Amino acid sequence: MRFLTAFLNKPFPFIRSAKQKWLTSILFGVFIYLFLLVFQPFQVGLVKVSIVYYVIGFGVITTGVMLFAFFVGPLIFKKYFNPDLWNIGKNIVFILCIVFLIST
Repeated sequence: MRFLTAFLNKPFPFIRSAKQKWLTSILFGVFIYLFLLVFQPFQVGLVKVSIVYYVIGFGVITTGVMLFAFFVGPLIFKKYFNPDLWNIGKNIVFILCIVFLIST
């Protein structure tokens, strides 16, 4: 248990620059778009409307949620998003929150 606690409390770099936040968000959105378009999981190929526009929606949602999490999250929860105290455990919680918001 001590090993896990020590591991989760190790420092982890938080993305500070706006340029990196935008780039990360857009690249994740593009990745989701391309992944869904190429592999068509979850029976995406059965969609009656244009698959390209349907899949673009998922990429846009992913980009929007990540931008929201990167820019609005630190404004609301300033104490939690202190870059000097950012660690692996906080980053895991942050990623899980992003995944939850995207899936919602």
